[in-house]
Amino acid sequence: MKDAGKSIKYNELTWSDPNYLTTHRIECPLSTERLTGNQVKRMQDKRILGTIGRTLLIARRT
Repeated sequence: MKDAGKSIKYNELTWSDPNYLTTHRIECPLSTERLTGNQVKRMQDKRILGTIGRTLLIARRT
């Protein structure tokens, strides 16, 4: 990758650049420590399921 220090936005890679083909999509969970106690309490009170994660896309140049 030419500019390894720069991230590519998800929609730029998957929809607007025909030179890349997404081969794998992996959901990567993050630590629950990223939520504060108040956020967790509000989610529990509202009975909301919260997910914390990032999507890792693996693509190859066509």
